[in-house]
Amino acid sequence: MTHGARRRRRAETGPRGAAGLRVGVLGALSVTRDGRVLSLGGPRPRTVFAVLVLARGAVVTGDRLIDAVWGEEPPPSAVGALQAYVSRLRRVLEPARAAGARSGVIVREGAGYAIRLDPDEVDAWRFEALLGQAGHRGPAAPSAAERVRLLAEAFALWRGPAFAGFADEPWARTEAARLGELRELVREQLLAARLKCGEHTEALLSEAEHLVAEAPLREERWSLLALAHYRAHGRADALRVLRRARRTLADLLLGVLDRLPVAATAVVRAVAVLDGGGGDGGDGG
Repeated sequence: MTHGARRRRRAETGPRGAAGLRVGVLGALSVTRDGRVLSLGGPRPRTVFAVLVLARGAVVTGDRLIDAVWGEEPPPSAVGALQAYVSRLRRVLEPARAAGARSGVIVREGAGYAIRLDPDEVDAWRFEALLGQAGHRGPAAPSAAERVRLLAEAFALWRGPAFAGFADEPWARTEAARLGELRELVREQLLAARLKCGEHTEALLSEAEHLVAEAPLREERWSLLALAHYRAHGRADALRVLRRARRTLADLLLGVLDRLPVAATAVVRAVAVLDGGGGDGGDGG
């Protein structure tokens, strides 16, 4: 597309987003402009905005928005009320927009509305972009230290449960759960990346223990805890962790241990593979 064509396209579609806007859904819904908190109004306009953000730029029909706001029994005035909520949101998000000018944030598309924000303007979108960068393979793969930085930046975006206040709503439940699972994966990947960088402090061991205590059925966390002990104190400590993992999972899963090592020698091999080195190591006393 030529420069002239791009300029004509922008003129047809209007501006994208609004300068200085930041939207947060990794926690309670929040919107700021240049660091100042914006008030979106009551629960209903906030719901409209949250549904549009969740759709990530896809068109959301008026019927879907009405269903999200009022459920199965909307009032006769629902269509007019929805339009009023959208108008209010536009005024809050774009106070400098001239009367009658097209919105650059909440746009009308066919039978519905869509939100137009840049990826860096929504914390959930930024979170997934950082996760994607950290996961690059091949020539584009980040260094170990850069991977730690990317994952730490991604994790720092979280302020609480995704779409807090909406997570139990039918329209938000699946996305909130998906983002929550990604958050847990990032915590594990960040710990693994820090270990790969050679970090083996007592603080890291404490963090690994905390992750295991939070979700003892996540086997990856036991492996990371064992590796952290292996790096810090040697094979004997790692073996004790993995034996504790087998006992804990046996209690929690009533003996279903299909994916866990069944003998000490297998545990040693698992630790050695995780460490990326040979099978033998110091017993750490």
